[in-house]
Amino acid sequence: MCIRDRLRAARPTYSVRKLAGKPQVAEGLTTGEPQAPSGIEHVVSAAIERGSYRLPMSTTCLDRAIAGRWMLLRRSANATIVIGLLTEDPAQGVHAWLVGDQGGTITGAQEMADFTAITHFR
Repeated sequence: MCIRDRLRAARPTYSVRKLAGKPQVAEGLTTGEPQAPSGIEHVVSAAIERGSYRLPMSTTCLDRAIAGRWMLLRRSANATIVIGLLTEDPAQGVHAWLVGDQGGTITGAQEMADFTAITHFR
């Protein structure tokens, strides 16, 4: 087997649309105070924190949100990836966080108060 065949076999079979979900306008989605995750959402949140700490490279908020959504989908749970802009100066910053179906903020809770949600993926 040549190297090209091995690379094709190792290629992931999932799509970005399946991982991220369908984009929607963030109407009625409030950023407010983040709630602590509970149950399986807490387990996934802790796993993402531990994993990102141990990686040799830095991860972004979007990396952690997509990883959390993928982990929840593997456990038959659902979550929403929310993307927002800075409230004071939208051109200066973008942030992504993950909100579980139970209402807990799984990733990105520390910074989300400074951002206004513009879209979300379910």
